[in-house]
Amino acid sequence: MTGFSASGALVCGPTTPPPPTCSATTLTTSITSIKDNDFDSHWPGGVVTLGTSSCNVTLARPSGSIVLVGLLGDAWRITGKTGFANTTLTVNLPQCNSPLAVPNVTADRPSCSSAYDGPLGGSPSTASVSIAAN
Repeated sequence: MTGFSASGALVCGPTTPPPPTCSATTLTTSITSIKDNDFDSHWPGGVVTLGTSSCNVTLARPSGSIVLVGLLGDAWRITGKTGFANTTLTVNLPQCNSPLAVPNVTADRPSCSSAYDGPLGGSPSTASVSIAAN
């Protein structure tokens, strides 16, 4: 209903479909570091959309050196959502694959205390998140 006519009759306008209703779900994704040299690697960054075309969450991924902690580098962050009223981001401790590296998450940014991946050992590290959406 949009109002009344001069004679008092109801005036109806076009109907708008309700927004999509999406079932509660948990979305997950991960990234793998890219080796720059034996002593440094970086997170690939970029944006990814998880879910379906009508029920999804858009997520910015961290970029830059994997040894940057917290606000020194960019972090995982939800940049958009479609069909969900609420989203909660959980950043997991990264899997640091450098010898003796210590994993850390500060301000939703994963980091490793070492990025060594050279002749003495090491391999790319991974970082992952889960998003509770409803």
